[in-house]
Amino acid sequence: MRNKRFPNIVIDTENLHKEWKKHAFLDFSELNISPDMPVEEYWTKILKMTDETVEPMFPNLKEVIMVLLILPFSNACVERVFSQLKLIKSDHRNRLNTNTIAALMATKAAIKNATTFEPSKALMHARIKYSKDGDDDGEGWFYEECGIPGVIGCIDCTHVAIIKPSNHEERFFNRKHYHSLNVQIICDSDLQILSVDASHPGATNDCIIWQMHPLYEYLRNCRQNGETLWMLGDSGYPQRNILMTPILNALREQRKEYTQICICLLEIV
Repeated sequence: MRNKRFPNIVIDTENLHKEWKKHAFLDFSELNISPDMPVEEYWTKILKMTDETVEPMFPNLKEVIMVLLILPFSNACVERVFSQLKLIKSDHRNRLNTNTIAALMATKAAIKNATTFEPSKALMHARIKYSKDGDDDGEGWFYEECGIPGVIGCIDCTHVAIIKPSNHEERFFNRKHYHSLNVQIICDSDLQILSVDASHPGATNDCIIWQMHPLYEYLRNCRQNGETLWMLGDSGYPQRNILMTPILNALREQRKEYTQICICLLEIV
């Protein structure tokens, strides 16, 4: 019989009835199968069963079950996504492209609770060797590609929209006029996220988050010990001896070139 709603599925209804009865009389204790198992796991084991000729035991039943399992039993998950999307793409942020929205939604799903991840060993023990005359020893993508020695990573913050909190609501209302967490991300030249700090409300300035991060003190200690290591940030951060930023309204040609390089590198984060 060919189903009108699923014309590509041809089912022998008589054999389907027999297979269903056969399935109902299976000895689940011997097969290590329980009706209380998750639905997908239960039917995966049932439909993999074979007869004496190593043929599928329930071919017609499989066709029906595979269709039933893809039918949504509720639209709650879809409605939940639309609710999250409404928080991200608001009247104040109506020009976000599809890739940005997808990235923000993925970030929001990954940090449902405010969490701080300490810098990884790969970042804390990073070393970029270079000599005083600028000759690189072969390590350090930032130097090889753009000629800037000592850069170990890029830093930036992004606002992840949240529902208006009931306590201290003003701390979460950011400069873009919606409630959020201000999430700081540090990544390396391989696009690997080395550190995520999602513990600060949206009204917190990027610079404050950076100064409270353990890597800030780590780089300052390196500087005091004569080791020159840098982070690279955008113009929202102040220029420091451990953090390089683009030079706004640069007039000299060298400064313009440096600023252009910084802007290109910051595309990483």
